[in-house]
Amino acid sequence: MSKARSFKVNLNAQASEDLSETAKALGVTESEILRRGLAVMKYYAKSHQQNADSQLLLKEGNRERELIVI
Repeated sequence: MSKARSFKVNLNAQASEDLSETAKALGVTESEILRRGLAVMKYYAKSHQQNADSQLLLKEGNRERELIVI
């Protein structure tokens, strides 16, 4: 098992504001937002390796929207 690490992250003004607003909206720390984002990207990478045509979908009630990862 890997050990915990610390990182210094450089964000532009918009990314910094987005991080702060998202953390406040979800009631978690900014570090937790970054950890959750990493978990989503890890899942996407694994899925994409298995099937390049795979999609991530956001479900909002009865609607589904594709989450496009660039």
